[in-house]
Amino acid sequence: MNGKRLAFIYADYKKVDDFYQLQTGLFESFKYLPKKNYEVKVFVLSDQMNVHQHNSYDIYFRNTYRALEYAVKDQFEPTHTFVIGGGSSNYEDLPINKKKPKFLIHKGSVHNKSLENLFDKIIVEVPEDQDEYKNAIYKMTVNTDIYKPIDMGKYFTVCYPQSLVATPDLELFNQARVFGSISANLDTTVKIPLSSSFVRQTIFNQSKAVVLINDDDSVETALSALACNVPVVAVKDIKASFVPGVIKSTAAIPELPNVTLKALNMKYNFRDAYIMPNFQPSSYAEMIVDLTK
Repeated sequence: MNGKRLAFIYADYKKVDDFYQLQTGLFESFKYLPKKNYEVKVFVLSDQMNVHQHNSYDIYFRNTYRALEYAVKDQFEPTHTFVIGGGSSNYEDLPINKKKPKFLIHKGSVHNKSLENLFDKIIVEVPEDQDEYKNAIYKMTVNTDIYKPIDMGKYFTVCYPQSLVATPDLELFNQARVFGSISANLDTTVKIPLSSSFVRQTIFNQSKAVVLINDDDSVETALSALACNVPVVAVKDIKASFVPGVIKSTAAIPELPNVTLKALNMKYNFRDAYIMPNFQPSSYAEMIVDLTK
């Protein structure tokens, strides 16, 4: 192929079972790239040696850095490299050709100024992160084909979709992936796995509100829920709290239920007001085309 070959490399280890069912806005944007001029492959350091053939791209799972390097540099030879990672990710062992254009799709809340010298551009998740890097640009997307409003009834009062970290102030938050009814003590819960985008879309549509309390994929999770027209509440200072349409809690975590209760009966067309004008995959594809001219 004489066109452009784009390698999207994940900087952090991912399990195959968790990765297979993830239909992100980034992946959805690939189908809007000009097919005659672009070839896309995704590379992941994982627990298996496998190739997942998708409609417009392939995902290469490799279980060692050497195997990953061979797949990227020797088999594909990309003209442009996009790395998905955060400020604390390991970039030294990744197969990045320093002589070719390279870009970082920045995830998480940890910033590392040395990344300015490693990448030509750093694509950040919220506008405020542009102040962290001199070569930063802001762009974010969500899979609007999967995450959309579906009238299927509200079976969950509140949804906590993140893999939660231990929080000494509230014992419930020590449990991962919690959904259920909300009360003063948040004492009625049920656990449901969230490894699939289709399961997440269903649970979001069946919930009256989504609550985010840390930076674990908080921005894309917030956009996904808003695309389903579900209100989102975020603890102050996490990245999702800067997303348009998200209810920013100014309360401490023990008081968060009070903020959430106010959002439960909120009805607003977040999708048309915020998501469709700003975060469609086709718009993200336009940015990729512009960067790789």
